[in-house]
Amino acid sequence: MAEHPEKLAEFFAENAETFGRQPVPAEAVAALREDLGRADRAVLEGFAVGDLMATLYAALDLPLEDVLRSAWSSLVELQEYRDTQKHPPEETSNVRFGKHRITSKHHPKVALLLNEKEVASLTFDVMLTLSVTATTLLVRAGRIWQARGSEFQGEAALSYRGFTLMKKQTGRFTLPGSIDFAEGLPIPPLPKAAG
Repeated sequence: MAEHPEKLAEFFAENAETFGRQPVPAEAVAALREDLGRADRAVLEGFAVGDLMATLYAALDLPLEDVLRSAWSSLVELQEYRDTQKHPPEETSNVRFGKHRITSKHHPKVALLLNEKEVASLTFDVMLTLSVTATTLLVRAGRIWQARGSEFQGEAALSYRGFTLMKKQTGRFTLPGSIDFAEGLPIPPLPKAAG
């Protein structure tokens, strides 16, 4: 695992080769073989767990910044910064957040090809949980323009059909420098409660 993960894949391993060598529990291999066998016998015969895992690593090439972008723009505490009466567009606010949790689910797919034709598609489940110790968001005109001083501890779990393939925890890490959002992240209105 990378010391300062910048992509979802790096929560599991530093590179595709290391990721492909991770031990995979027998029950997960059995589930993969079962699904591949349904698709095409030739695919099953050529099945190599390490090759599949290396391909899956590429499917997990999601920047951590994208996960944070989605989570931070939907924080309830930022809703007041949409109000131009309270916070005029020219006002810049540094909004500091203490401890909070970010949970993000992903469903990467790996397509298996035989003679350049897709014969199977496998969908995996990833759950990323980040415990954020601190972060400061620069907010102006109802948008987030920058995040800095972001400290995290995280856990990532990868599974297939409910079978855990791997689960990793990070130590505490700080994103180096700041994350700048060139166009600014809009702070969307939260859905109104039904009733």
